[in-house]
This record gives sequence, C-alpha cells and structure tokens, in this order.
Amino acid sequence: MLRHKATANIHSTYSQTTPKGQNSMVAGHVLLLHGLFRSRFSLWKLQRALEDQGYKVWNKSYPSTRRSIKEHAAYIFEKLQPHFEEIDGPLHIVTHSLGGIVARSLLAQYREQLPPIQRMVQLAPPNQGVQIVDHLKHLWLFKMVAGKAGRELSQDHLGPAEINGHYPLPEGVEVGVIAGGTGSEKGYAPWLEGDNDGTVEVASTYLSGATDHILLPHIHTFIMNASETLENTIHFLENGEFTAKASRVPGKVMDEA
Repeated sequence: MLRHKATANIHSTYSQTTPKGQNSMVAGHVLLLHGLFRSRFSLWKLQRALEDQGYKVWNKSYPSTRRSIKEHAAYIFEKLQPHFEEIDGPLHIVTHSLGGIVARSLLAQYREQLPPIQRMVQLAPPNQGVQIVDHLKHLWLFKMVAGKAGRELSQDHLGPAEINGHYPLPEGVEVGVIAGGTGSEKGYAPWLEGDNDGTVEVASTYLSGATDHILLPHIHTFIMNASETLENTIHFLENGEFTAKASRVPGKVMDEA
C-alpha cells in the first residue's frame, strides 16, 4: 500500500528528502519527464509517492512546445549531468505522454554517457504517433501552439516503419507501458479509432521490446494521478513487471509488436 504524505519542497529539481519511518538507504533514483503543454507540477503526486517509497526523484520542467524531441533530450541531459555524482544506485525513468518519446531520444543519444538505466515506465506514451496530430500538424494554429515536438508526435514520424529508426530502445533497459482506455472497442474519445484515453490510442502505445504492457481505465490528462498508476509504477520499478491483477493489453507486446 502506498503511503502518501506531504513532501518538503516538492518543486525542487532533485529531491533530498528521506521518507518518515524509513532509513537513509535510497531505493533508487528516478527521472520524471512530463508531457506536452505540462510542467513538473503535473507529476507532483507521482513524485511524492516515489519519495515515500525511498526514491530520490529528479523532476524538472522543460519547454515542451519550444524545441524538437531531440532538442528536449539534449536539454534534459544538460540539466541532469551535474547530478550524475549523486546517483549512487540504479537510475529509472518514469514518463507521461511526450515525455516517453523524449526519454527514448535521451537513451538513443546519450546512453553511453548516462548513469546505468535499469527500468523505465511510460504512462500513456504515443510510441507510434497520435492520429489527430496527422490531421492537425499542417495547420498554422497547431504549429504555433504545439511547436515542433507536438508535430513530431504524428504517426508519419513515429509510426511502425520508423519506430526503431528515430529513437531505438537500447538493450538492457526494461520498459513497462501503461495505457489508458475503456477496455472496449470505443475509447474515451469516440472520434479516435479503437480504444483510447481521450488523446492517445491504446494501439499507439505499443513499443517493440517492452517488458510489460497494461491497460488502466483512466483518461490521458490525469492517468499519472490514479492510485492504480502509482501502485503499478512502483511495482514495476521494484520487480520489472506490473502487478498480477492489472489487465494486460491484448496483442503482440514484445519484440513481435
């Protein structure tokens, strides 16, 4: 059971808190990456839950609409690099939406320079692109609002034919994917094809090489705050798999995806 409490200075770049009732041993280090149009504050509940379990958390905003995905990865690497000496245990990554693609780009570009990455949990990641972006990416207003990274979330850019070309998943990193959806043929947004979380289709969350892939009944915007999400995220970081009671996404999830 997760223990929730107020965390001192939850807006800090790198948490230095030690949870009540626990010793000073660190369970591990976690890099959090938020999604498009969001900030680090969108992941404060997740940060708090991880800190309560003994993790040291690095949670910093990045200008999601102002750079390309690769430029975001470079920005994150630059900001994280001064903290490498503080990372004396396994480093994990937990992401939401666009953050999952930024993390893949980070690993593809800087894997050899990063501390060893053990596990990554992606929440509602558009690994194969988002249908609606394909329709909107040429519109002036969408370009202005979503920026280059938003346009790069198109299926043309991230689809199956290129999924390992732009941001290949390196060997040795265990990845768990949590998709949001209704568990039926129609998702939260009826105008999207198939089950979806209101923004990203369940089918688009597939990632070749993923270790585990589950479906939770939550919408895209708030999936990171759900108690089931917190429980499964921590379970994966500790065990390399989600809880047994979680509903697995049907279909090919492993390397055959």
